[in-house]
Amino acid sequence: TDESERWEYCNVPSCPFVNLTTVAIHKDHPAVAYPKDYELIWSSKGMTTNDASPSSSRLTLWNPLPPPGGYTCPGQVIGTTTYEYDEPPNVTDVACIMETYLNEEDTVVPMVDGSIMLWNSAGIESDMDGSIWSCTIVVQSNMTVANNNVIDPALYVSRQEYDDPGHNDCRVLNKSKFTLCEDDESFRFKNVERYDCSWIGLKANKRCRKKWRKKSIYEYCPVSCSKC
Repeated sequence: TDESERWEYCNVPSCPFVNLTTVAIHKDHPAVAYPKDYELIWSSKGMTTNDASPSSSRLTLWNPLPPPGGYTCPGQVIGTTTYEYDEPPNVTDVACIMETYLNEEDTVVPMVDGSIMLWNSAGIESDMDGSIWSCTIVVQSNMTVANNNVIDPALYVSRQEYDDPGHNDCRVLNKSKFTLCEDDESFRFKNVERYDCSWIGLKANKRCRKKWRKKSIYEYCPVSCSKC
C-alpha cells in the first residue's frame, strides 16, 4: 500500500535507513487506532540555566491514551519546539495497537539498572520531575521467551518520577500474529528457470491470477503481486 495509507512498526528507531524487520499495517485495519488524547508526563517548563536565567529549551514527554476497545499505545512521544508546553502532539502522529497483537506483560520490561535509565530530571530546576527508561526483552524462569518471538522497536517509557520506572508499559508486537510477507526465492512457474517472482511481477495483473500446484501464484509471490 501507499506509505500514507499504512503504519510501519520497525525493530529499530531508524526505520528507513537500515536492514530491519518491519510490520506494515493498513491504517483502516481494526488492529490499529488513533489515541483519544495525551497525558503530559514531563515538561522543561520552569527549567533554568547555570546562571539561573530561564532556559530557551522546550521539551515535553507525552503518554498517548488508548481509545476504548482493548487497545494499548506502545511507547511515549517527545515534543520539542514544535509544541507549546500545554499543547499535546497530534493524535494522528501515532497508532495504538489492539491488545491481542501485543506480547504478554512482563516479557518486555523497563530496565531498572542505572546504566539503562536513559535520562532523569535529578538536579534540574524545572516544575516537574521525570525520567526516561529503555525497555528490554527478558527471560523468566517459568517462561520461554526468545528474541524472535517479538518485534522489539527499542521502545522507551517515561515517568513522572525521576527514580522509578513504575508500571510495566513495555508492550511490543507478538511476531506470531503476523505473516511474513516475502516472495519465495525458489518459486519457478512450470519449472522454467526464468519464470520466477520477478517475472511474475512484470505482468502481475495477468500472471498473479494463475495457479501452480493447486496454489494461486500470489501465494508464492505476495510482494510481486502487491499482496503485502
